[in-house]
Amino acid sequence: MGGDLNLKKSWHPHLMTNQRKVWEQENKALDERKKIDALKKERDEERQIEEIRAMEEAAGGKTRNRRVEWMYSGPAAGDKGTSEEMEEYLLGKRRLNGLIKETDEKKDIGGSVVLTNGAAMGLAPVNVRDIAAKARDDPLFSIKNQEMAIMQAALQEKERTAKRRADKERKRRHHRHHESSRSRSRSPRRRSERNGDDRERTRRSHHRHHRTRA
Repeated sequence: MGGDLNLKKSWHPHLMTNQRKVWEQENKALDERKKIDALKKERDEERQIEEIRAMEEAAGGKTRNRRVEWMYSGPAAGDKGTSEEMEEYLLGKRRLNGLIKETDEKKDIGGSVVLTNGAAMGLAPVNVRDIAAKARDDPLFSIKNQEMAIMQAALQEKERTAKRRADKERKRRHHRHHESSRSRSRSPRRRSERNGDDRERTRRSHHRHHRTRA
């Protein structure tokens, strides 16, 4: 007999391709389960830490900043311009050195502390350098800088490629125009040469005819 014809069916479980798919799905499900378990464990640990901190604060201990919220804490509410500048910096739209320099030029500072309009009204002064240091500690900061560097490099490469193509196209057109001009300049001369040859042949033919009659 020719064996089990079902083995030739694409759905048969004994086919190596189907067994491989099952094995891949099982491994994928196992990896997902491990990730979920690790996430649950991490959250349980965070919850325990939060409970311990809450107990310490309830007992009169010092309040601590949780996670990385302090990295994103902006300046005083009265200083809208500085807040917008820091937001642009965190988004990668502005450079750190330029931001500090502009702030130093705009504000009358003592040391590194900038007294804003909000500070004049009794609010806390804004320390731009401290905020910049916090931003540098932000893990998203390095990622954003890398993305900006990659984007700038890609744009520069695109500009260089476009420039090379434009130069190549300009040279090609110039060469074509030059060849066309040379071809046109040679055409009258060739016609003149052909006309001269025709006249010479006519003259010789007439001369031979005249000699024959003589």
